[in-house]
Amino acid sequence: TVLFGQYSEPYKDITIKKVGDDLSILKFNTAIAKLMELTNEFYKAESVAKEHFESFVLMLAPFAPHISEEMWQALGHEDSLAHESWPKCDEGKLVDDMITVVVQVNGKVRASLTVPAAISENDLKVQALAHENVQKWLVGKKPKKVIFWILLSLSFGSHDSCLVLLII
Repeated sequence: TVLFGQYSEPYKDITIKKVGDDLSILKFNTAIAKLMELTNEFYKAESVAKEHFESFVLMLAPFAPHISEEMWQALGHEDSLAHESWPKCDEGKLVDDMITVVVQVNGKVRASLTVPAAISENDLKVQALAHENVQKWLVGKKPKKVIFWILLSLSFGSHDSCLVLLII
């Protein structure tokens, strides 16, 4: 049973983007995995908006065309889903408000911080150096060098962006 109503997570847009990108480069397994993640999000929600479920059915169609067609008809559509266009995603919902920062001291991970994406390097350095586990490993010494290293993330969603702060 599909409940129609409140489901405002940006996860639908993230999934549309990721599945579309994966299909274009023939990464079928990762596209299906992203659809499975969206299904899990649907199960967690109290209800799922009809248009979100329709987007899911359209994304499922390349992998399971016959059952997708049956689901499309069950949603009240008379025309075949083969005549529908790929779902559109809201690019604005793909940007994370928060990022995860991994803090390393002498080459070993000592802390992980979740901070606003717009944080300045100086504020990030202050927060990292103030972290109790980082303090424990610095033992009152001042770091010789602080390196900011941005890792490009190939996936979308909350906290998938990552920045590594190396303290030497």
